[in-house]
Amino acid sequence: MIKKILLSFIAIFSIVSGIIIFYWRDVQYNPDKGDFFLYFLVLPVIITLVILSPWLIYSAYTTYKDKKEQAINQDKDDVNSKQTAVTDQPLEQLDFNIYSAFALHAFGENESIIEQLQNFKSPELDNQLLNSYGLPLLSYRIKDFDEENHEESDYSSPRQVRMMSLIRQQLEQNIENLYLLAEHLKRSTLFYESQQALEYHMHPAWVNPESEYDDVEMPIVEVYRLNRLNLHILLSEDLLHIWNDDHSNELILEFFTEIGIPAQKIHIEYHFFGEQLAYQELMHLLKGIHKREHEMFFWSWPIRKLIKI
Repeated sequence: MIKKILLSFIAIFSIVSGIIIFYWRDVQYNPDKGDFFLYFLVLPVIITLVILSPWLIYSAYTTYKDKKEQAINQDKDDVNSKQTAVTDQPLEQLDFNIYSAFALHAFGENESIIEQLQNFKSPELDNQLLNSYGLPLLSYRIKDFDEENHEESDYSSPRQVRMMSLIRQQLEQNIENLYLLAEHLKRSTLFYESQQALEYHMHPAWVNPESEYDDVEMPIVEVYRLNRLNLHILLSEDLLHIWNDDHSNELILEFFTEIGIPAQKIHIEYHFFGEQLAYQELMHLLKGIHKREHEMFFWSWPIRKLIKI
């Protein structure tokens, strides 16, 4: 660019100088130093800028546009490289003792979900799930929860109310195992923990006079030690700022209290995973709890899609 500007200036300087010299000679004009500076330097510069200004403006615009496109492409390359790194990461295997598992979808439960997926059933327009333009999106909506969530929509965000219904449904599906777990926790506490065992020894009428109870004292026998139940709830990253932990904890603890597990024996953790790094974060979490002893873990995953492999 500089070379082109200099060549243009030299050409214009030569033409302007020749015209001025011949003109002064014809009119027999005697110039001073100011005339030389004005006509042989300033005037060629001005003419050069006027002639080259469209080209200079166009060159500056194209340069700016190219840099902007390069920055966008660089960002895309960075994102693609991260996605490739996530995709290329080898899958790991951890061994756990899984006592029960349950899945719920708009297609049905457990095996029926796989059957419906193999039939390629398409999603439907969801009038309660809108995009930024107010238009309904395609989704697989579990319509059975719509009526029962209507009354509770004032306490939390509609998404959280629906998520809590899914979590409670998962808990109720494992109610038999949870009752067995509650019984085991009670026996473990009576045998190993004298401080909290007092709560189990208390007469039920002292806590709730209207409660139904058997007046038979439970014998204290040695069992495998179980300290607490850990409840891990995996949620999408976009719920981080709208999720009400207090309301969620209240509903969950109320459920476990009904089946005989006190709040002191329950530990609730919420994990908000992004789609790109969900696999790594989940594996990191699983490795952290893999070798814990004397604890039981319950996983709730109330969303359709979180991890992308």
